[in-house]
Amino acid sequence: MPGRNQSIAMLEPLLEVLSTQRIILASGSPRRSEILQKIGLKFDVIPSLFEENLDKSVFNHPSDYVLENSKQKTLEVARRIDAKDGKKHLIIGADTVVVSISDGCKGWGLSYGRRGVLNEKILEKPSDKDHAFEMLKSLSGKDHQVFSGVTLVQGNLSKAIEDSNMIQFYEETLVSFGDLTDDVICGTKQDHILVVNI
Repeated sequence: MPGRNQSIAMLEPLLEVLSTQRIILASGSPRRSEILQKIGLKFDVIPSLFEENLDKSVFNHPSDYVLENSKQKTLEVARRIDAKDGKKHLIIGADTVVVSISDGCKGWGLSYGRRGVLNEKILEKPSDKDHAFEMLKSLSGKDHQVFSGVTLVQGNLSKAIEDSNMIQFYEETLVSFGDLTDDVICGTKQDHILVVNI
């Protein structure tokens, strides 16, 4: 990720335009807030209420899944905002999953069962500290792909949908975990830094 000064320089041509809009992060993630703060954007946080219960089996690739989740999160917030004021906003939504590529499991696969359970190919945000510990233990010493999808909706909701004023993109990153002892995992699970805030 570029440094703060480099990021601001890249955004310089857009800062004037961005300053005329209310920027809304459709996420309660502290990590996502930190990223926007580091590049100098002023924004409000309105976490999405989208349930994130999409059927993974209907998606051909993890990128399709995270893009649809990020889209639904963004649109859920856009609907709530649009109903109140109809003003121009830039709403940013995101979704991240970890996909196991170790132990002969190469890629997306077709069946997942319960979300985020160990030995499945896709892992999402853990439900609690014990679940985070189990997930970190399952990732120890293995390679994984991290997929993050982002959706931007500009303008009010009706115009954004009518004018296709929606931008989506995703990033895929290969992550190699070292061997993590239980003591090391216990030291990090308090903050969930390795899974929750990816």
